[in-house]
Amino acid sequence: MNRIQAMALLSVTVFSATIAPTATSQDRVHAGLWQMTTTKAGATINTRTRCMTAEETSGSNGDAKALRDVLEKSFEKASCVVKDMAATEKSISYVVDCGAGASAHTLSSVAEYRGDTFEIQFTVKRGTTADTTVTKGHRVGACT
Repeated sequence: MNRIQAMALLSVTVFSATIAPTATSQDRVHAGLWQMTTTKAGATINTRTRCMTAEETSGSNGDAKALRDVLEKSFEKASCVVKDMAATEKSISYVVDCGAGASAHTLSSVAEYRGDTFEIQFTVKRGTTADTTVTKGHRVGACT
């Protein structure tokens, strides 16, 4: 798995594993068995199925402050700074700056949630070059 794929996977899971349960009546994403496919330039680069518990999905269902806190803690380990972050009832977006000089890059993510489906666009920009992946997921049922 290359660095961009790993960062895209981080984008999918960063909200789903690190916040204590805070689910609301307007959950962005529901617990269950999820199938996820990541594409780059229209080509599939990763497909997987994963059971996401209520505790894990609660991270994606938190309020803007809780989500920003989790982002800052997650990216702090990589010496990155959260520049922008927004959350609505159905979406989460953020921009993160990492590195300096020749290794400087910006990560941006826009996630749209619809309870039993989601789509996340994740872009890594270095100078004038940008790599974008799209991860789509849908809930296929209960975990077994």
